[in-house]
Amino acid sequence: MRKRLLSAAVLATVLVTGGCAGKAFNDSPQAGGEGEVPNIRALSKALTDKTAGVTSTHVTLTGEAGGKTVSGDADLNYANGKIAMRMTMQAEGLDVSMRLVDEVLYFKLPKELEPGKPWVKLDLNNSDIPAAKALAGMLKSAKSMDPAVTMQSLSETGEIKSAEDDNIDGKPVKHYKVVVDPARMDTTKLGLDEAGAKAIKDAGLTEFPVDLWIGADNLPVRMVVDMPTKAGGGKMRMDYSDWGKPVDVAAPPAAEVTDFPTK
Repeated sequence: MRKRLLSAAVLATVLVTGGCAGKAFNDSPQAGGEGEVPNIRALSKALTDKTAGVTSTHVTLTGEAGGKTVSGDADLNYANGKIAMRMTMQAEGLDVSMRLVDEVLYFKLPKELEPGKPWVKLDLNNSDIPAAKALAGMLKSAKSMDPAVTMQSLSETGEIKSAEDDNIDGKPVKHYKVVVDPARMDTTKLGLDEAGAKAIKDAGLTEFPVDLWIGADNLPVRMVVDMPTKAGGGKMRMDYSDWGKPVDVAAPPAAEVTDFPTK
C-alpha cells in the first residue's frame, strides 16, 4: 500500500508539472487588429515587458496525460528565478497535497507512512533516491512557469496561426492559436532527460497545438496544450487568476515530516 501511494504521488507530480511546463504566456491583445496575425517574437517581447514585475499566480488544471485523468489547483511564486509551489491534485484515484520549497518536494498523502507524520519529504537534488531522479527535471519544468521564460521558448519553436477576439466568463480576451514544431524544442528547458526527449521524438509528432487566451490586462487567462501521439498523448487545460497576489509557501512543521524511503 505504501509503495502504491508513493508511486501515485510521484506519477501525479510528473503529469501535472510536465503539463505545466509550457505554462503561462503573455501577449499584447492590442498587437494587431482583428484578423491580423502578430509575430510570435514580438509577442515574446510584449510578455517580457508586461510581466517583469508579476511573479505569482493561481492555476486551475484539468486534463488527461498518459491515459490518466488529472485535476488540481496550484499557487505559484517564481520570483528571482526560484520556484515555490503549493498544490492540491486528484490523480490515480487519490487526493494529494504538495509543496515545493527550496527544491524540496513535500507530499501529503491520504494515508500516513509514519503515524503522526502526514508529510513525506523528497529532496529533488538527492540522486541516491530513484524517485528524486525521476522528478529532477520537474525543477526545470516548474521554473519554466515564468511567463517570460516560457514565451521565449515558444518563440523559438512555434508559429501563431490565428488571433481573434473571444470572451471567457463574460470578459474580453484575445485567443491565439499557436502550432509548435517538436523538432525545434529544447527539451532540456522542459525538464526532460534523454529518455524523455527520445519519447517525444519516437511519438511521431510533427506538430502540436497550443491555444492561448490573453486578457485585456495583457496577462494569461487560459492555455490548452494538446499533444496527440500514437500512445494517446495528453491534453491539459490551465486557467489562471490572481496574478501578482502574494504567494507564501513554507515547508510543513518538521514534526509532521518523514523522509521519502530510499528503497
